[in-house]
Amino acid sequence: MARQSAKTLWYDRPWYIFLEFCVEDSTDVKVDIEDHRVVFSCKNADGVEMYNEINLYARVNSKDSQQKRSDRSITCFVRKWKEKVAWPRLTKENIKPVWLFVDFDNWRDWEGDEEAEMAMTEQYAELLQKVTVKGTPPAMDDLDVSTVGHCLAETVSSGGFTQPGSLPLALPVPKPGSQLLHLCQPMGSLLSAWTKAKLLPGQRFSEIPLC
Repeated sequence: MARQSAKTLWYDRPWYIFLEFCVEDSTDVKVDIEDHRVVFSCKNADGVEMYNEINLYARVNSKDSQQKRSDRSITCFVRKWKEKVAWPRLTKENIKPVWLFVDFDNWRDWEGDEEAEMAMTEQYAELLQKVTVKGTPPAMDDLDVSTVGHCLAETVSSGGFTQPGSLPLALPVPKPGSQLLHLCQPMGSLLSAWTKAKLLPGQRFSEIPLC
C-alpha cells in the first residue's frame, strides 16, 4: 500500500514552532529534526505508512528540539534559531501542502506583546517538563476514598509522611511558617472543610489539631 501524508497542524511562538502530526495509535514513529527540515514517518492503526517532509521557512536549533507521542498525535517542539522572529508560514516555499493546516486553536498574535511572551515562556517550561516525564502513574482503581482522610490523619499525627502503612502519596513537607491545610476524616469532611493554619517554627505536624 502506498504511503500517505499525515494531517499536520502548526503554530508559531516566540521561541518555538509547534508541529502536530495527527495520527492515532501510531507505531514505528520516527522524527528527524534538522536545521532546515523536519522528516516524519510512522504507521497508523491500519498499518499504513505515513510520511511527511517539511522544508522549513527558517533555520531551527535541531539540538534543542523535542517531540512527544500520544495515542492521538505526535507533537514536535522545534526551537527557532532566531528567537522572537515571527514566521509568516511554516514552509520555505510559498506553497501550502494540502495536508498542512494552521492550528487556529493555539495561534496567538504574540509579536510585540511582552506579557504574552512571558506567559508563553512559562507554558514552554511546563510542556518541556511533560515531554521528559517517563512512565505512567500507578493505577488507584482499588483505592477506598472513605479511608483517605483517616490515613492522612494518621500520617500527620505520626510526625511525618513516610510512616509504613500510610497513604502512598508523595506529599511535600511544608517549611516552617508555610501554610498547612487541615486534614479531616472522612474524605467527605476533608473536601468540605479545607481550612488554613500556620505551621510555627519548630512545630511538629503532630502538634497541629486535626478536625
